[in-house]
Amino acid sequence: MSEVAARYTGIAGTYDAMWSPVIRPMARPAIERLPSGASLVLDVGCGTGALFADLGAAAPRARIVGVDATEAMLRHTRGTVVCGDATRMPLAASSADAAISSSTRPARTGTACSMTPARRSRPRLTTGGR
Repeated sequence: MSEVAARYTGIAGTYDAMWSPVIRPMARPAIERLPSGASLVLDVGCGTGALFADLGAAAPRARIVGVDATEAMLRHTRGTVVCGDATRMPLAASSADAAISSSTRPARTGTACSMTPARRSRPRLTTGGR
């Protein structure tokens, strides 16, 4: 288990209560820009799924899929989730209409990461996806 995964495993049970009030307002501007007709929206680094309801409200026909590398966080979600790393997304290319990533920091393994999680997710977006 990585250092980052170990840290989030330790706080998984209390994460939503602590961070949902911070993450939700911070992500609101991006969520408001989601295409309303989206069929698949990715929440990269979804943690406990704090944004799932807001994403579903913004894109009511979309399937919301959360991706997070920490299994303990995913056990606290109520939705469709995939355990995976943002640098190696376990989803097909061009499969999502939109992706969001809030408060996600790449784990550094000796070298600085030059791409943000949202940029790494871009190959998974459909043509015209955001």
